Amino acid sequence: MSPRDRIWAALRLEEPDRVPVYPHGFDLGLGMEPIGRVGLGLDPYRSSLSDEWYLKVVEYAGQVGDPMQGWSPQVQPNVFLSASNRVRRWVSYYEENGYRVEETRIETPKGLLSSVSRTPEGGATRYVKHLIETEEDIDKFLSVPYVPPKVDASSFRELEAKVGGRAALRCGAPTAIINVTGPQLSSSDEFALLVYRHKERVVEMLDAMHERCIDYLESLLSQGVQLVFWTDGAELAAPPILSPRLFRELVVKYDRDISKLIHEHGSVVIMHCHGNVNKVLEDIVETGVDGLHPVEPPPMGDTPLAEAKRRVGDRLCLVGNIEMHDILTCAPEQIDAKVRETIEEAAPGGGFILSVSTGFYPFYRTEQGARNYLQFLKTGCEAGAYTRLGYQIPASVPKAS
Repeated sequence: MSPRDRIWAALRLEEPDRVPVYPHGFDLGLGMEPIGRVGLGLDPYRSSLSDEWYLKVVEYAGQVGDPMQGWSPQVQPNVFLSASNRVRRWVSYYEENGYRVEETRIETPKGLLSSVSRTPEGGATRYVKHLIETEEDIDKFLSVPYVPPKVDASSFRELEAKVGGRAALRCGAPTAIINVTGPQLSSSDEFALLVYRHKERVVEMLDAMHERCIDYLESLLSQGVQLVFWTDGAELAAPPILSPRLFRELVVKYDRDISKLIHEHGSVVIMHCHGNVNKVLEDIVETGVDGLHPVEPPPMGDTPLAEAKRRVGDRLCLVGNIEMHDILTCAPEQIDAKVRETIEEAAPGGGFILSVSTGFYPFYRTEQGARNYLQFLKTGCEAGAYTRLGYQIPASVPKAS
């Protein structure tokens, strides 16, 4: 089977020839030759040991893994999902104490919204000021006029033809929760405070954004694309940040419509939700999503994989659950054991994709991390064969150098 077929079979709760091994969080650049160092997010003029180890992981992941190649339609970027020309935006950049600072100002009919982010060299961006922090900011957000943006999916067919079966094509799906909470709009703690102090206003924002998300997806899906959609943001309303009751009100209520629309057009959807999902597993099933990533065990989460498989594995494809912390700190033989245990717990009966909990970001790219990532890929391919289905299984998996 091809990598694309493995991913789709697992999301349909079937058993492919082997468990798909998904290198989550970095793009292999399939269909975009020549990809080069720039396409992989590396400096074309400078090489480092971490870069070289990263390139080894990318090469091996492309050789043995089952990637999802990212694709996005052409659309005017806007945190409000609106193409109104009455909203103007200014962005300024400067360096400060080793950080690259980005300041954004957005003009709304009821006044300015502003955000500030800081990015260390080789590190992750963090917002130190968000667009929505007060009830007054909610009023500004809701004052933005709505004009549906033009969603252009014309590049999809070309990429699909170039990639072929080497990867499933993946695209982000807008949802009410992610388009109201983050990461530029509101931090998790600020959002929680807004919910408890001004819940009815938060629901106003979610209702408004949900209509826009549906419009966006209808425009995209009507152009004949077939994709693995990926949704974010549910973790900002999951326990312990908010209660299961609020998770149902702020996530399930809206995501159910999103999943239904995606399924009506022959596509599938994975929910990404870090943290403690044990108390909302059945609620996540109610959203209609096909898969859940990363199903984190203690101590990072609260959901043993075997328990999740027992409770929802016949209705939901589990995508996970090797922790990046283990990739960074364990010995290769420990990674080998963890991968084999994970496959034994979640693979039987199908509906499982082996993956890591987060992306292989620049600050993770140590030699130890790279060696363990290579081990994760190799063991996953060796140990995940569904031999009882009668597929021809390769005698060996290529060695990770």
